[in-house]
Amino acid sequence: MKRIITKELLSEVLFDGKYNLYVDETVGDGNTLLVNDIEELEISEFISIYELVNKCKEWAYEKGYFIETKYNNISVYNYNSDTYETSIICTYFIDVLEYEIKACQWILENK
Repeated sequence: MKRIITKELLSEVLFDGKYNLYVDETVGDGNTLLVNDIEELEISEFISIYELVNKCKEWAYEKGYFIETKYNNISVYNYNSDTYETSIICTYFIDVLEYEIKACQWILENK
């Protein structure tokens, strides 16, 4: 779960890119992440993977995109142009969280 999100997306989603963040480690039941900044001076916090995915989807919505999850298909919908921009197929239900984050990563890299 540690490498589920890039430091660039993590920084954008949590602090509008103001800090260079990374996932330091996975703790507890494996669903909680310890996030630090690169310099490890100002930011150090725990976040649930579910909360992180929700924040990623909110970030995407603020950028003009809606991430739609149906069965094992995750689509990125641009609500400004009424089009689906990309679609990602995930194999298992457990992959959904990871693929929703990957959809946000796609938005960051392509827009």
